[in-house]
Amino acid sequence: MSRLIRDPPKKIFLILDNLKVHRSQAVRTGLKARRDRVKVFYLPAYSPELNPDGLLNSDLKGDPPGNRRKRRRS
Repeated sequence: MSRLIRDPPKKIFLILDNLKVHRSQAVRTGLKARRDRVKVFYLPAYSPELNPDGLLNSDLKGDPPGNRRKRRRS
């Protein structure tokens, strides 16, 4: 978090998903100490349409590019 706010002189708006780490005590303490520089918004518990990384990850998990099956011709 220190590296995140080191350079930009303006307030940072950080959007996080509900990963357990993002809600940990260490993160909350760090955010509280930097509340003048960082504003955090949490996505709803299940919102794949709001989290593009989630959509990308689900695509990759469901059909990895190297595992495509060849179709048989009848």
